[in-house]
Amino acid sequence: MSNSVCTRLNEIHIESILHDHDTFLFDSDGVLWFSPIILSGAIELLNYLTKLVRNHLSCL
Repeated sequence: MSNSVCTRLNEIHIESILHDHDTFLFDSDGVLWFSPIILSGAIELLNYLTKLVRNHLSCL
């Protein structure tokens, strides 16, 4: 079992992740929306990834 803990990503980590990956997969319910409400920042995130020409897929 891992002893890792979750930490908030800073701008450097985010830029590294965006640079190193070209496809992102999201679980939609509870991540992008919490039925029937779209979560804050979800649309902006998807638009940003599209602007960077990154693929993004959602699982329902």
